[in-house]
Amino acid sequence: MQFWLTTWYDREVQTRMLLKGYDAVTGALRPEVREYIAGNPIQTEKATRPHRAYTDAEWSRLEAACRSVVHSSRARNKEALSLAELGGEPRVEGRITEADIAWLMRREGPMAYNPDFVERVGGRKWNRPRSQLVQKVRDDLFPSTHTLIAYQTLFGMYCGIVSDGIDGLGLDDIEWAGDTTILLSYVKGRAAKESVNLPKRAVRLLERWSETALP
Repeated sequence: MQFWLTTWYDREVQTRMLLKGYDAVTGALRPEVREYIAGNPIQTEKATRPHRAYTDAEWSRLEAACRSVVHSSRARNKEALSLAELGGEPRVEGRITEADIAWLMRREGPMAYNPDFVERVGGRKWNRPRSQLVQKVRDDLFPSTHTLIAYQTLFGMYCGIVSDGIDGLGLDDIEWAGDTTILLSYVKGRAAKESVNLPKRAVRLLERWSETALP
């Protein structure tokens, strides 16, 4: 509370999101704290003019840009998965390959080039080329924030669900009603929960995201 009283709106919103995410993973917050952070921020956002609506040309360019990001991410993800099949347990000594790093991350999740990783692969000290290689493999195997935003933007374009509804979606909100039909439940702002049958484009995009994010 003391921190929020001395900070500004954006910082308060960000730390509230951080606490909510921490609680979603650990369940460690006390019930009264959990209820409090779900409430309205103390700080108020400065009044701003409404954003000008996109023109048709701007809308088309935005969609094309997002589709390009998604296509590139899927291609790199498939290459990284294939590469991981060629790798093996990183050797205790000697030089490890990109395939070995992909193999390791495929089994243990995204890993940073930190002392634990260096020790695991038999390294002795920080190494810039190897650090860059580890970062590349991680970015190829696991969607970045940049890729996530492209998927979310396209998903909103395809199905018409507002951004706050998309932001709160989870796996439990997806119900398959056939091989190609999805019934999606979401909350629009502070309104009651709503459901919608996703258009085919949105279904295909969701399938691609599942293949990339949950390989």
